[in-house]
Amino acid sequence: LFRKVFGVPPTTREQLIQAAIVEKRGGETQVLFFSNPAEESNAGRMRLIRRGSKLSYLYSENDSTEFRLIHSENVSEADATVKLVVGHHKAGFSQVVWKDLIVRAQSSFGAQEKALKSLTELDKERASLPDLRSYAFATAKPVAGTAGLMKFNVWSHPNATYESDKEGLKITVPGSDNWQAAGLVPKVALSGDFDISLELDVLHMEPCKPQDESVVLLQAEFNDKRKSNSEVKFSIHNGGDKKAETQQRRIRGDGTFNYQEIVSSPKTTASLLRLARRGDVIYQIFQAESDLPPEILGAMKMTTDPVPSGFLRTLIHTGGDNRKTIIRFKSLNIRAKKIVDG
Repeated sequence: LFRKVFGVPPTTREQLIQAAIVEKRGGETQVLFFSNPAEESNAGRMRLIRRGSKLSYLYSENDSTEFRLIHSENVSEADATVKLVVGHHKAGFSQVVWKDLIVRAQSSFGAQEKALKSLTELDKERASLPDLRSYAFATAKPVAGTAGLMKFNVWSHPNATYESDKEGLKITVPGSDNWQAAGLVPKVALSGDFDISLELDVLHMEPCKPQDESVVLLQAEFNDKRKSNSEVKFSIHNGGDKKAETQQRRIRGDGTFNYQEIVSSPKTTASLLRLARRGDVIYQIFQAESDLPPEILGAMKMTTDPVPSGFLRTLIHTGGDNRKTIIRFKSLNIRAKKIVDG
């Protein structure tokens, strides 16, 4: 639902409330506009209501509790996300004051009602988690292959190579047009609060093919009915732009997966990927250079369900043939309320 002002005041000024549907078609974003009644007030409340597959667009002026129905449209019953956007076209600027946001739903995912913890608080709590597994990947002498990685399941990739030396484990992943990855899966199950850190060096990343990415990621998947997972990652896209990103996944009612990229922040490199759970909130933490402080990219309300063995993953993917990604894993540190090996 859009609240728009057209023209250049004071000569021309047309204000509209406009209903729209945004669709992805053939890789392109298309916006379909519907009803657009005039609106002269400078304040009000926009409202979206979905009942089954029917989406209704409503608007009220100023402080009025009486809403006008702007438009109704049949839409998908899949999970929905909420976005607040302010923009302008060409020269000029837009200035808006958001007063409040109220969300009511049959169930919610990601909404954070309590105050978020600071990085200092997360670090202090991490030190008090009782169980610890720490893996250092450096070896005194060079070692080729995966024979020394017995505490991990090695993620299958037909052409990836693994080489250990005094600096860590160098993993080279050739590109492919189909989604394939290489990496390590520690043989542990986690319960309760946890804190996982992957220390790494980005040695080589190339722009990927269109509609793909080349990426190194840390991912935790939970044993809940929606098969939720959370990941923090560093990626390079087709245009060469490098980003720190967070992504969530849940299963839809029809059995297909819904992937949502939540945060995407320009970065030049990565030295640390970290996931921390406190209660049912997952914090995604990223550090670019090792001499820079880490930052919390995002936090999402998810689940308190455990992470089964095989569901904590450190993965590397290269998007497209005739290119490669090279990442050095330096260490993996896992703290949790309870860690079970096997």
